[in-house]
Amino acid sequence: MHPAVPANNIAALLALAKARPGEITYASGGTGAATHLAGELLASMGGVKMTHVPYKGANPATLDILGGA
Repeated sequence: MHPAVPANNIAALLALAKARPGEITYASGGTGAATHLAGELLASMGGVKMTHVPYKGANPATLDILGGA
């Protein structure tokens, strides 16, 4: 997570996502990648709606996350 996100653990992230349905985005290395499925599982188990942003590989996703995109 980028440091600008006001959550420092999963519970805080889920609370933020509940307060802002659909506004929280998460990147993955592409549709169906392990990170995509993990994000969907987290959203499902946490009862929140998050927006998936697929990339063409994990490296571009990681670079954008670190850069704050």
